[in-house]
Amino acid sequence: MEKSAILFLVLFTALSVQAQSTIAGIWETGQANTQVEIKEVNGQLEGVILQSDNANAPIGTQIIKDVKQAGEAYQGKLYAIKKGEWVDATITREGETLALKITSGWRSKTVEWEKAK
Repeated sequence: MEKSAILFLVLFTALSVQAQSTIAGIWETGQANTQVEIKEVNGQLEGVILQSDNANAPIGTQIIKDVKQAGEAYQGKLYAIKKGEWVDATITREGETLALKITSGWRSKTVEWEKAK
């Protein structure tokens, strides 16, 4: 009986850690009052704009697509609104912050999004 209780605790802890590390949720980009919702659709994660004061970022616009977990990070595409093109992105979660490393050609840039409250 004691072994099954320990197994349950280990399994529960592992599931809890995995649930906390997902990037699904609502995130604030820190620009123009913009919020993005990331959720799973057909086995992949994608993100759409929920709200924004940026006229070039209409609500409902998909800006994250084809995201799959790759180890502790996620790999996918991010829509660069200013450039009007999809760029490669590596996304990692550190607590309540998403770090998005965006790569376009030989250049890369990292931006951070905060978990919406």
